[in-house]
Amino acid sequence: MSLLRKKMQDRMALRGFAPKTEQAYTHWIVDLAKFHHKSPDRLGDEDLKQFMLHLISERRLAAESCRQAIHAIRFFYAEVLDREISKITLPIIKKPQKIPELLNQREVRDILSCCDNLKYRTMMMLCYGTGVRRSEVVALRLADIDSDRQQLRVEQSKGRKDRYVLLGPSLLHQLRCYWQSYRPFDFLFCGRTLNQPITASSLNKMYSKAKGKAGITKRGNIHALRHAFATHSLEAGMPLAQLQQLMGHGYITTTLRYVHWLPRYQEHPGACIDLITQMGEQHA
Repeated sequence: MSLLRKKMQDRMALRGFAPKTEQAYTHWIVDLAKFHHKSPDRLGDEDLKQFMLHLISERRLAAESCRQAIHAIRFFYAEVLDREISKITLPIIKKPQKIPELLNQREVRDILSCCDNLKYRTMMMLCYGTGVRRSEVVALRLADIDSDRQQLRVEQSKGRKDRYVLLGPSLLHQLRCYWQSYRPFDFLFCGRTLNQPITASSLNKMYSKAKGKAGITKRGNIHALRHAFATHSLEAGMPLAQLQQLMGHGYITTTLRYVHWLPRYQEHPGACIDLITQMGEQHA
């Protein structure tokens, strides 16, 4: 297995996979081998089917996890063993299309107000005010802030792409207040040590705590603030192409799902995108 793993890691490196993707793909192949107590190069199509049925029926994994396992197995057999796995053997599992319980602006305001910690409140405000992902906000560095241009650099995000998001006056003010209190010099939001970023799990825990304190019972973790940014921006009339760029979506079809959740959407070029200020004005 060690030689196969080395070859798989080399192939993933050549394809430019992100470290998390490499880790996840390796995990699934190791899991496959452990399930059958055999090296994966000795497994047949029926063995692969049994493994996927085990993930679906016995472990009851989410569709997204099963899809990732299928992609990992197909990659391994095609790139490492030069053996194509047909879609008949391992069909792609359809992801359920569900509309999340979307937060309105009052609920977002209440959640932010119930977070007493300046660091975590600033992080949540960035998630809502710019639409950055949880993993992106914890990786931010002080140098990523461009106050003159009122924008924030998101480096090597999902899909290994850089992008810029907009910082409205309210967010810039919040970041200045945060800097005056914490004085970060590298990572914008440090963890226990100054040279390490805060963990995404700790941010999610603080979000859940603030949501509970605010009395919000809608399901969802801190990713709900990213959904809120998208839907509230569209409600304000933001053009779809602009939202796609700010969200970092590779395909417009990913952004279009938000339009499906907002059947009354109408595009208004130049619409307000400073959601933090807008939220305060509407609920003053």
